[in-house]
Amino acid sequence: MPFRKKGAVSSAPKLLLTAVTVIGSLFSPHLYDHEETQALAHWRQDVWQNGQEELQQMVYDETLLPCLEGDNLIKIDTGVLGLQ
Repeated sequence: MPFRKKGAVSSAPKLLLTAVTVIGSLFSPHLYDHEETQALAHWRQDVWQNGQEELQQMVYDETLLPCLEGDNLIKIDTGVLGLQ
């Protein structure tokens, strides 16, 4: 197994770190009262939704990058990806 530097976490994409944090929070050994549990559930849902939207935007941006062909701009039809 290759050796990993301690700085590897700081170079990881923010979206990946967020996903790992949310998933890790599901397995927390801490016991919370009902109010804290509800707040954590709401936080997880918000963070996860924001991550999904960010990923969708990344895909959308990639598919709309114009390709030059002569003087014409060609855009990829995003309907086939379900992004419309």
